[in-house]
Amino acid sequence: MIIELAIGTAAFAAVGSALAWLRRRTSPAPLTTSSAAFEVESSLGTRGLRCGDVITAPGIELALHAMIELDEEGVVLRAFRTLEVNERWLVQLDGRGKRLALGLPTTEVPAGAVPEVLPVGGRRVRVERRGRASVRLEGPELPVMVRAQYVVMSERAGRVVVVIDPDGGDRLALHLDELDIRGVDVLRGGDVPRS
Repeated sequence: MIIELAIGTAAFAAVGSALAWLRRRTSPAPLTTSSAAFEVESSLGTRGLRCGDVITAPGIELALHAMIELDEEGVVLRAFRTLEVNERWLVQLDGRGKRLALGLPTTEVPAGAVPEVLPVGGRRVRVERRGRASVRLEGPELPVMVRAQYVVMSERAGRVVVVIDPDGGDRLALHLDELDIRGVDVLRGGDVPRS
């Protein structure tokens, strides 16, 4: 009985080793980054968006004209005024430009402290983050600001509200909708040296 058990165990181990060897020999080569993934990464890059860039998406073509950047030990967000007749804003909600929202100024945010939950455009948005940041401006026709309080509010369906309260200045409240980043492309005009 002991001999039969030892023979069975040895046979089982031999079959397991053979299967493992066979799996290693027939497994596909390690996955490499596809060219489509590389194109998206190289288009958006790690630099985020800059003034002069042009954003294209289905039904959208926006030239980024002026920027308000909030920095709190790293980029909190960048709000870009676009070159259009209407005052349309594109907001980069992260440091790398992987989360973008597009919209207009709103008067639906009441004066005073921004509450935790707010009905805007028929939807209830909740505070995602808030804080105090230093401000960097680039481009014409922007209000002067050095430091500002900010609030980013959102809800699951993609509605976003951004509120920027500069020290001693007027509040900028934006009512935005997130863009599907998979359909967005960036033409890097912001890398062209300016004369």
